[in-house]
Amino acid sequence: MDKVEEQLASVCEKLKRKTEYLSSTADEAMHEGFTRYINAQKATIQDAERIAGEVVESTETLAKTRLEKALAKAKEELNSAFREEGVRL
Repeated sequence: MDKVEEQLASVCEKLKRKTEYLSSTADEAMHEGFTRYINAQKATIQDAERIAGEVVESTETLAKTRLEKALAKAKEELNSAFREEGVRL
């Protein structure tokens, strides 16, 4: 019976080591998975920030261009109105 108990103890010890190994491997895999997920989310946020910055810059440029055109047209209209009235600026 001692031989069977020794073999059983040996098998139990091997199973215990295998379980510990698999558990640590699973923990490492989960950690790596979470790390990749977090890094992907960070990259997504950075992309969104970059795109938002580009949109803001583009909108500012467009607004500035439109304002410059509107001011130029207003200046032309004022000069035209003053010329019609005989006033030189």
